[in-house]
Amino acid sequence: MTAEQNLGRAKIHLPDLAIELPSNIMWSGSYSQQYVNPQNLEVAEQELEMFMDLYNRILANCRNKCIPPKYHEPDLSKGEMVCIDRCVAKYMSVQKLLGKKMEENAENLTNIGSTGGGLPSTL
Repeated sequence: MTAEQNLGRAKIHLPDLAIELPSNIMWSGSYSQQYVNPQNLEVAEQELEMFMDLYNRILANCRNKCIPPKYHEPDLSKGEMVCIDRCVAKYMSVQKLLGKKMEENAENLTNIGSTGGGLPSTL
């Protein structure tokens, strides 16, 4: 990028890495409580932990299913790549479906609680 294209952005140069940040971010050396809401931080940490757990499970399971324990060549074969793509796609579709189901269940519980009713009559 040229200087004209970098208007409104601050650039940080590290030996092998360049990171662009919006120019309105102030760096004071440390974060104070007025900028970081502890509740939001806790939620973000939980989400990161759940994401990393999912990532590690996908990595372990798809590697075990798709890549043989003894490597014959340094790169993945076409069959191994296709297997990994399908495996990850299946994991992601199941996670999406589970997320929708959990949202529906949470809405149903909220609706039951807000109407003052107890357990549904179908139980």
